[in-house]
Amino acid sequence: MVSVEILKYSFWLVVALVGCFIACKAEPKGLSEEQKEAFLKALKQCQQDSGLQDAEYDSMIKDKQPPQSKEGKCFVKCILEANEVIVNGEVNKVGVEASLEEAIEDQSKLKEAKEILKGCTESVKPGEDDECEFATKLANCLYGKMKESNIQGPMS
Repeated sequence: MVSVEILKYSFWLVVALVGCFIACKAEPKGLSEEQKEAFLKALKQCQQDSGLQDAEYDSMIKDKQPPQSKEGKCFVKCILEANEVIVNGEVNKVGVEASLEEAIEDQSKLKEAKEILKGCTESVKPGEDDECEFATKLANCLYGKMKESNIQGPMS
């Protein structure tokens, strides 16, 4: 099982990757050097597994651009799966809620974030698109609604 710290970071990083929510060059807070290294290794593994070209990877990570290609969307899916945000093709609501609870101290914002999660999981359903498209649509939904509500992750 992935630690809550890595799950928390991965959730916000994925939101950042598809929506430019968090400064992607920022160091992850609350992670040990070993956890940071493991997460960065997972990013590179997902890049390799998805076939994402270096130029688009750099665009997503350094320039904070959303994925443009099928490979970019599958990269997002891979990160979500590797960090148990998506498990067996479904959103790991319990895990994501736990990461929100760890990341958001303001109880009213936490409640709102959980409602956003619920709304996005109801409106973006697995099986309607391929898994890569599903992961990207989910992350886009979460990003857009959290941005509208001024809810930011632990690295904001």
